[in-house]
Amino acid sequence: MANFEQLNALLDQAVARISTVKADTESLLARITELQQNPPVGMTPEQQASLDTAVATAQKITDALGTVDDLVPDAPPQTAPAPDPAEPAPTPAPTEPATAPTTEPAPAQPTTDPAAPTA
Repeated sequence: MANFEQLNALLDQAVARISTVKADTESLLARITELQQNPPVGMTPEQQASLDTAVATAQKITDALGTVDDLVPDAPPQTAPAPDPAEPAPTPAPTEPATAPTTEPAPAQPTTDPAAPTA
């Protein structure tokens, strides 16, 4: 059975590997910046070697990230929670007939107020 120590050890390994990918990415960006700042008219052997190294590093990073992605299962789609059998089902709203009968309002009835003065 898995335990938290195993989980923590795996997370520590993941952090270390992510740090390695981060360092590789920073190195790649530095090489790219160097090439951009000194654009070659014709590449010297050193510049070509630098570019080859940058491409190889980019491929290494891409492969490493692909491996990580392949190892981690995709998150399952979110589904609505199952209804709680202890809760009663909601009462449906009453439906009205398609055509409601029309009724005339009742005429107003005079009211007599026993406290009102009589004429």
